Amino acid sequence: MILRREIYLIQLLFVISLESCPSGVAADPAPPNFYPPAQPSVESQSHIDSRVEKLLSQLTLDEKISLLAGDPADGMSTVAIPRLGIPKLIMADGPQGVRAHGPACSFPSGVALAATWDTNLASLYGQALGREARARGIHIQLAPGVNIARTPLNGRNFEYFGEDPFLAGKMAAAWIRGLQSQGVAATVKHFVGNDEEWRRMEIESIMDEQTLREIYLRPFQSAVEEGGVWAVMSAYNKLNGSPSTANAHLQEEILKGEWSFPGIVMSDWWATQSVDAITKGLDLEMPIPYQVTKESVSDALADKSLTTDRIDDSVRRLLRMMISMGFLDRPQKVDDLPLDSPVNDAPALDVAIKSIVLLKNSPVLLPLDRNHLQRVVVYGPNAQDTPTVGGGSGGVVPFRKVSFLEGIRMAVPQGTEVFYAPMPISEGFSLSKFLDFTIPIPLPPRIINIHRLISVSDESMSRDVSSQQKYISLMWDSHNPPPDIPKGHEGRVVWDAVIELPETGNYELQAEGHPEIRLDGNELGNPESYVLSGQKGQHIPLHVTASEVGRGSRHVSVQIAPVPAEATGLFPARGADAAVVCLGLNPEVEGEGYDRGFSLPLDQQNLIKEVAAANPHTIVVLSGGGAVDMRPWIENVPAVLQTWYLGQNAGTALAAILFGDENPSGHLPSTFDRSVDDNPAYHHYPGEFPEGQSWPVVNYQEGIFYGYRGYDRAGTNPLFAFGYGLSYSAFALSDLTVNPLPSGDGYSVNLQVSNTGARGGATVVQLYISLPGESTPRPLRELKGFQRVELGAGETRSVTIIIPLESLLYWQPTKKKWVHPEGMMNIEAGFSERDILQQVTLPPLSKDTLSDENVTILASKHAPPATTNPLH
Repeated sequence: MILRREIYLIQLLFVISLESCPSGVAADPAPPNFYPPAQPSVESQSHIDSRVEKLLSQLTLDEKISLLAGDPADGMSTVAIPRLGIPKLIMADGPQGVRAHGPACSFPSGVALAATWDTNLASLYGQALGREARARGIHIQLAPGVNIARTPLNGRNFEYFGEDPFLAGKMAAAWIRGLQSQGVAATVKHFVGNDEEWRRMEIESIMDEQTLREIYLRPFQSAVEEGGVWAVMSAYNKLNGSPSTANAHLQEEILKGEWSFPGIVMSDWWATQSVDAITKGLDLEMPIPYQVTKESVSDALADKSLTTDRIDDSVRRLLRMMISMGFLDRPQKVDDLPLDSPVNDAPALDVAIKSIVLLKNSPVLLPLDRNHLQRVVVYGPNAQDTPTVGGGSGGVVPFRKVSFLEGIRMAVPQGTEVFYAPMPISEGFSLSKFLDFTIPIPLPPRIINIHRLISVSDESMSRDVSSQQKYISLMWDSHNPPPDIPKGHEGRVVWDAVIELPETGNYELQAEGHPEIRLDGNELGNPESYVLSGQKGQHIPLHVTASEVGRGSRHVSVQIAPVPAEATGLFPARGADAAVVCLGLNPEVEGEGYDRGFSLPLDQQNLIKEVAAANPHTIVVLSGGGAVDMRPWIENVPAVLQTWYLGQNAGTALAAILFGDENPSGHLPSTFDRSVDDNPAYHHYPGEFPEGQSWPVVNYQEGIFYGYRGYDRAGTNPLFAFGYGLSYSAFALSDLTVNPLPSGDGYSVNLQVSNTGARGGATVVQLYISLPGESTPRPLRELKGFQRVELGAGETRSVTIIIPLESLLYWQPTKKKWVHPEGMMNIEAGFSERDILQQVTLPPLSKDTLSDENVTILASKHAPPATTNPLH
């Protein structure tokens, strides 16, 4: 039987051949000694083990301790041991490209890649990013992220692969294999339960074992067992009572025990809470020795709370990764690889095009016929300043980027007029050609009785500034520290105030800098815009918290403005052939460290309504990592495109879809809620402060019934279903058959897929499993297979999807183990979770199917940890 570590080596040494690449995409030529040998042997693993043990025996205790934390010289690498030829391993963010090493290719976001439902493309994405890293000498890429889109409000959903653990796991595994084939180690993150950014460094996630196993651990398990990932990053949050960095159940029992993970567990930056984390399975503290220092480790060894064997295990894992990846035997930087590579740009563009989801096209407006366009008007804040990615450590500075506006202008014939109306309106710019609003302005409301509490380190001071400060605003930079916070320190500023409404009506709360807002006792998270209604003279309590005050350069402010009772518009552009409104989310409102609101700002909503009222050929183009509230306007527009964050080729990709050069083929990797109140997990979000406890807690009370599983259980309809996506063509399914595999360890699902339209295109065949006969409550259906299929006009193709027996297992909460289904199974096929077109019912699994041999194979992947890990 091949050991898991040998599988890792085989995956590492495998290189996808040029012939397997799609047309127009090829790998960069391999410089000498760039790729590892193509034919690994079992002896090579033995050789690796021998080298690891030899190096380990030559390290002093102080040198071993130095390898337990990042290099304090830069905070983005491990420590080098030059006398033994051990290099420092250079790390880089992140999932969408190489960050902070100069300009680099800005790839589409993780959720965009997931929307392609294309594992081959995920592998090519990983390979291209691997070449980007090797060109810059990067050993470890801090990606991919596989946290679950439990609600649409998580500020980092754009980095991840959607709501379904099966889809996320398959895409992540392919991504990892692609990256690591180029000699760069991947880091799957954030392990685990880091599914919102609100209070992410303090919050505790509470979930039962079934929810943990079936949903939130599954993508990580795929990354380990199928992807062969070499590093796992633990999260900031606590999980079920223990910090993630010091959670032995997660790190020792499950990850290193049950899954036989041979690599390293590193902390998220500054996440380690004590040296005890090393005893609980953490191997590497980042970014510097903070809790895991020479002194703290020495003290732990002295009181026997930490052993030298445990230190050896962590160092052994680091050395094993180094040697297996070739880091000790070649320069990591490959000078022959260009920093600005058109070869890497090709899959980035391919992903961008294939990820765009056509949400609505009724009455049919798209594609636009460019040869019959005389005037196109383009509106919205994202048209010219098109966001390439969300905010935070995943940001990449590209060499160049194509905005939506530029992409449209380049795609239309010479002579076609393309007019752009910016929003907000820039000073001195006239919109007389397009728009003339007449808006009655109500009396402005006031924020009164402002009190401010400032906390710096362990000291707090409170000062009543209501007589001096009439607004909530704070600005600072490296030369001008915030008031009352010493230069070089960080603090937290809390404002308690009251909103006084001058008139009955609607008002918009507008926030900059991502402060945390509590309004009238309700936690709002970090919304950029929030609309409230009230009566004349009403007083509404407002609580605003700004964290990390003093870090970098920021401006934090909160203000409130009246919402106009009436707004009328006149559009001389009414005769335009098409109006394209580009808006949605951006890095300022969606990113690391802050969650977002569900509603678009009022000015964006009003813009859609006014443009749609003036022009029946209105196309709404949405940027962002997930759903927003479309109820106020979606019935008034014929066409809506979800574009996610498309990276440096955003405009080129959008134009290809708008003008029919490409047929849209993206499918939603997350359910799009009609209302955030309908979301099955929203009522347990973002969390609460239990009495007597200083940190917040989020309880995953919905269990496994979140996302589409929760909608199915409640019998309610989302706005757009999981897996949904329209095309300029039409597709059909037929002849679904299911046969046991000759080996007895799964099923072969076969069906016919037809393109019944007049043009070529692609769709995603999705397989779902339903287990209606179980004693344990199960979802109505769960994704267990998928395949993206490209078909010419009128073409029919046979598709085969394998469902391994293992994928039918589910966690039985009473027995506390993985079990096989007890009753019949339904295998369903369709083009979305709500568009099921074919179904076959299978009898319960027989004793022959569950032979001793098969049960042993399945159990080996989920067995409790052995007393001694064979990899130790």
